[in-house]
Amino acid sequence: MLVAEAYNIGKRTKLDPTLILAIMAVESSFNPFAQSHVGAQGLMQVMTRVHGDKYESAGGTLTAFDPVTNMRVGVKVLQECISRAGSLEGGLRYYVGAANLEDDGATPAR
Repeated sequence: MLVAEAYNIGKRTKLDPTLILAIMAVESSFNPFAQSHVGAQGLMQVMTRVHGDKYESAGGTLTAFDPVTNMRVGVKVLQECISRAGSLEGGLRYYVGAANLEDDGATPAR
């Protein structure tokens, strides 16, 4: 289901579906119930306190643990990050909150 949804979202957003899957692998190890110590939630580890507005149409931030909703919101966040940074690698740095850090934990490379 996750692979099929990644391909559907990728087609609609013109993002490589394997990129979406890779982000889920790195961010949550494909655990839809993952929650970080800083509050990132779900497959794509979206910060609901920052991006809560993006969950409104899906029923609110409690849907962060719904895999499909989290993927869709995570991709919206990623698109905003890429647009802001002007590149995929820069966007990934923004996505993981490391845009202003010297050491980004090699997340874009992973």
